[in-house]
Amino acid sequence: MILVIGAQKKRAQAISDIFYYMGVVSYAVTPTEALSEISGLYKAVLVVTPESLPDAKDLVERLRSYNAKTPIFAITDAPASEYPQSIFDSTFPDSIYSSTLIEGVVAYQHEKMIPISAHYRLAGIDASCTSDVVKVFDTPISFTKTETMILRYLISAYPIPMSARDILKFAFKPSRRPEITSIRTHISVMNRKFREIRGKNLFVNIQGKGYAVSTPELIKALDEAK
Repeated sequence: MILVIGAQKKRAQAISDIFYYMGVVSYAVTPTEALSEISGLYKAVLVVTPESLPDAKDLVERLRSYNAKTPIFAITDAPASEYPQSIFDSTFPDSIYSSTLIEGVVAYQHEKMIPISAHYRLAGIDASCTSDVVKVFDTPISFTKTETMILRYLISAYPIPMSARDILKFAFKPSRRPEITSIRTHISVMNRKFREIRGKNLFVNIQGKGYAVSTPELIKALDEAK
């Protein structure tokens, strides 16, 4: 997951929407919202036009104090001397293509051997953006784009269960969010498709907490907790 931060929420949302079309789970916020939103779920932070912020350096320092392991990038046309690596892990020009931007982020994460934002793999499931289809132990499964984004989000969140409201927030574009009741339908359809291949449900609904990918480890932990 990528947290996109911009002084202009509309610009940050536009970039987040592009990520959505590329299959990358992201969420757009203002600098003030970012400080309460940042968490270990995010594998990268992208600050849009930091020169438009009152104090970009202070924002980055505060973000790092909350989550020091998450790399922080910026889209900026400011001189390199203005934002050295001591502030951002890497910067990208404002004119960069979205595909090149993701490649740059992934290359950095790969080099540092940290979780990669475009990879969504768990327990034999591969829903990574580099593939046209979701595969379960190399067997393709016919998930729609919406279903795939739900899966990617829940893989990102694993093992933390996420509510239907959380799924709406992260797996859908703000302009295309359905009624919250539709999440149960999506989960049910995805479980049925998964059962046809693996003979079991893809997701487990943990009472009072939300949905999580049903891995053997999680099911064992739930059974032991009873």
